[in-house]
Amino acid sequence: MRLKLSALLILLFSAQFVRAQEIKNQLVFSKVQKKMSVELFVRNSDPWYPIHLTYNVNLTGTASFSAPLPVKVVVQPGQKISLGTVSYKPGPGRSGYQTDSTYNFGDPDAQPDPQAVYLFPYGHGVKHGVMQGYHGHVTHQNCDCLDFDLAENSPICAARDGRVVFVKQDSNIGGFSPAFIKDANFINILHADGTWANYAHLRLHGALVKPGQKVKAGQLIGYSGHTGEAQGPHLHFEVDKAYWDGPGAAIPTLFLLQNGQAVTAEEGQYYYSYHPGEKPFQEVHAGDYSEESLDNYSVDTPLNGAVTLRTYKLDSKTLVYGLNGTSKEKTLTISFPRMTNLTASKPLPYTKVIPPGKEVYLLSLQRASSEAGYSYSSSYSYR
Repeated sequence: MRLKLSALLILLFSAQFVRAQEIKNQLVFSKVQKKMSVELFVRNSDPWYPIHLTYNVNLTGTASFSAPLPVKVVVQPGQKISLGTVSYKPGPGRSGYQTDSTYNFGDPDAQPDPQAVYLFPYGHGVKHGVMQGYHGHVTHQNCDCLDFDLAENSPICAARDGRVVFVKQDSNIGGFSPAFIKDANFINILHADGTWANYAHLRLHGALVKPGQKVKAGQLIGYSGHTGEAQGPHLHFEVDKAYWDGPGAAIPTLFLLQNGQAVTAEEGQYYYSYHPGEKPFQEVHAGDYSEESLDNYSVDTPLNGAVTLRTYKLDSKTLVYGLNGTSKEKTLTISFPRMTNLTASKPLPYTKVIPPGKEVYLLSLQRASSEAGYSYSSSYSYR
């Protein structure tokens, strides 16, 4: 008799790849051999996460199995269970069995809580944009996943209460190529309803938590980075559910706003993270300012003898201001020799008269696509 094990590992995301290797190490199969039977066992040696197993036994000769096949079981952390017994009857010919298994993380029978509302996975009162949303065109075509525009070393907070079940933080490499799929650092947090959150692309040693640790929503758990398959620094966030057929798949989630509303995060939009119990904060959004209202902006600026520019990033816009620190009226002309993934709110080159000792609004640069990076260079003259 020969025992044959094989795992069905579908490499959709780096976290699934790394975790699948861990699962392979944590499931321990054993048997108790008797004269005319063999009892088969499996143990989940990991103390924190459940594993679901589909187990088949191929029988030959007079061999029979004590349970309906295939056996589908969820092996809880630290649990050892009997899968069934192969029995033999006297008879001619050779009898035997072979086994075949598929297994993966989580409990497919657990149902996501329909009332679950998540916090945006960064600090209270902090605003970030959704670079790539559900079914995005870069890497999310078949995934209810989100990419937030967190610069490297930005704080990451737990979006929901749970227990840390997996941490990888030993990588310091990344790039926009499948060659880096195994190199993403990440944290997995298991929730009470059996779903788990994946926080990915963390910096080297960027995790502040460890497996087995319980965390609360809003708790600081790590820092963002640029590891694994990624165009640049950001936080990949998804909530997964286990399925019997194949690995876990991401499910849509709702996020809490300061006004108490629960919303679906949309690509290209910017959201403040609100942590219940923390102090209220003032929100500023690009949509609150029209071009007309900005054109009326004029405030005093110190008389320093210089004419300069000031920029202010507001969501997907970069607002550009002109400052006249002289005692005479100046006519300023601004142009942008290079603009990548940006459009200007006014025809270029743009000219505006700036009174002495005043700062005025000139124009804004709007990011054309949230999925791609942007850059620009400016030049200006005045008389």
